[in-house]
Amino acid sequence: YPRLLTAVENNYSISDFWLFNGAYLRLKNIMFGYTLPSSTVQKLQIQNARIYCSLTDLYSINNYPTGYDPEGTGFIINKSLNLGISISF
Repeated sequence: YPRLLTAVENNYSISDFWLFNGAYLRLKNIMFGYTLPSSTVQKLQIQNARIYCSLTDLYSINNYPTGYDPEGTGFIINKSLNLGISISF
C-alpha cells in the first residue's frame, strides 16, 4: 500500500498499485427509425413522415470509476435519448 516515504532511495520504487485494466466496450450510438407507409401518409395529406429514436452512450463495460469516460476526455459520460418526427409537406 502507498505510504509516506522516509528514505530518498525509496522514492524511485516502481509500483503497480494504482494501475488497472483500461480495456472497455461501449455502445456509443444507436438509432432506430420507422418511415410511415405511403397509404397512411396520404390520408394525413403529407408527402413523407418518419419517426426516430437516437440513443448515445447507452452502455459501457469497463473497470473505470463510475461515470468516467474510458476514452480519456476527462469528462463524465452523459447518456442521451432523442425522439423525433420528420415530416415533409
